[in-house]
Amino acid sequence: MTAAGWIFLLVSWSAILALCGFCFWKVMTSSRENIHAPLDIDTDTDEHDEHGGTGTGTTPPPPGTA
Repeated sequence: MTAAGWIFLLVSWSAILALCGFCFWKVMTSSRENIHAPLDIDTDTDEHDEHGGTGTGTTPPPPGTA
């Protein structure tokens, strides 16, 4: 392999490993209050959400079509 090939290889792998290390660092050092178990997430559909919807995740039909 040529010198340019080795330089490209080393720069590429350095960038990949640096990005991977940065992502691991962000995940491992995040505060525990930002991490929620699936059962801690409120999925109650009986109450209205902050946008006035029903919280069901569906878009209401346009007026006059129902």
